[in-house]
Amino acid sequence: MGSQMQAQVFTSAVRIYDSVLGKALFDDNMPEAVYRTLVSEVNGGSADPAPLF
Repeated sequence: MGSQMQAQVFTSAVRIYDSVLGKALFDDNMPEAVYRTLVSEVNGGSADPAPLF
């Protein structure tokens, strides 16, 4: 697993992505901010989350 992470970090640097996360989200055309907000909300980042429906 360590060598896989090293390969991802290397590829991110060579292809000039801001981070490994940016590289992973590139194919889906999803901004990192959207992903981070989603994770924050799922983990309970808001005291009063908006309904999902």
